[in-house]
Amino acid sequence: MQILKFDELGSTNNHAKALIQEGKAKDRQVIYAVAQTAGRGQAANTWESDAGKNLTFSMIIQPKNIEPKNQFLICQAVSVGLVKYLKFAVEGDLVRIKWPNDIYVGMKKIAGILIEHSIQGNQILFSVIGVGLNVNQTEFSENVPNPTSLSIVNNTQYDLETELDELTTFIALTLECLQFDEGEDTRTEYLQHLLFLGEEREYEVRGERVIGKIMGVNAFGLLQIQTDKGALLECDLKEVVYLL
Repeated sequence: MQILKFDELGSTNNHAKALIQEGKAKDRQVIYAVAQTAGRGQAANTWESDAGKNLTFSMIIQPKNIEPKNQFLICQAVSVGLVKYLKFAVEGDLVRIKWPNDIYVGMKKIAGILIEHSIQGNQILFSVIGVGLNVNQTEFSENVPNPTSLSIVNNTQYDLETELDELTTFIALTLECLQFDEGEDTRTEYLQHLLFLGEEREYEVRGERVIGKIMGVNAFGLLQIQTDKGALLECDLKEVVYLL
């Protein structure tokens, strides 16, 4: 992998997309910013990160044999890669994926993912995988809900570039596995780590409160909730709220 390091960027995803537009992008190219001033999350959320304390980076990949209709596989693979990396630093049973791609330790968020695709016809030309991982930051603003970091969990300071090398390797290897079994192992591992899978919980779905169990996700990445009334709901990101 080629790692391009910057002292400061607005958004690593935006920089990666600019490289693609300029014809300068390469497969497995990593754009790493020590300080990211305008980081983005899912659904137009922002990503807070103190300069020099966390990992904020984007990886450019050129997916092979993954059609646009199956693009959620990439999200699943990156999520699983993060889980595998974190299990070396955190007690494994505590690491969970909050659908679609937030990574939790216990009930606290440690990482987020934002993936954007460049699609032409029936082909994904490039995928830009943005990752924010809380590493050495121990204090967060009140606007950040339930955050944690590796340093908080383990009371240890980490070398960011060492962790970047390890994490990007885990992600690249998990993405590579998609080529061998059409993603079946990745789908299985994703579900094994899905937060609240099979547990009866309360959610707000399309503005209404429901009691139900997460049963999985469909091929398009929609969350499947079986309600206590017997209905199977399939929800997009903006349609469901976890009432933790």
